[in-house]
Amino acid sequence: MKILIAPGPYKECLSADEVANYIQDGINSIDSTHELIDFPLCDGGTGFVKRLIERKNGNIRRSRAMGPLGYDIDVFYGEIKNDTAVIESSAVCGLALVPSTQRNPFLTTTYGIGQLIGEISLKGFRRIIIGMGDSSTNDGGAGALQALGIRILDEKERDIGFGGGQLLKNCGLKSAGSVAN
Repeated sequence: MKILIAPGPYKECLSADEVANYIQDGINSIDSTHELIDFPLCDGGTGFVKRLIERKNGNIRRSRAMGPLGYDIDVFYGEIKNDTAVIESSAVCGLALVPSTQRNPFLTTTYGIGQLIGEISLKGFRRIIIGMGDSSTNDGGAGALQALGIRILDEKERDIGFGGGQLLKNCGLKSAGSVAN
């Protein structure tokens, strides 16, 4: 019998590869006569670039960009056939990049994604694919737009700061919760 093993990751516990390995081990411990087909999945978050470059014979490229808390971090993106770049938001502004005691989507930013888009564009890539899973942000991409030179202004025509809280505070949006400074 053929058995397809196609799990996703268990957030902050196991990667999709690890889940698949444990499932394979469990099946094999009961009956090792089955043909197991390993095909871990990804929803656009952690592992997205890895999955695509494995399937399309691409490469990983390294760079630096602003992380979700506002300081520069090491990041990566995928390159497929010299014309397509693949960005994984979790590698730039992902939840795993923010210590649990500092998790506040009112303060985190997608600015680094915009920086990476700009860098990739300057390198001549014609297509950019962005996987948006596992983000620590809720700024609606405002930070990424700011990094690309788009100004987001408050009612007094001043540039707003980073984070979803700035959208609420300065752009007249409403929230059921409190707004961070």
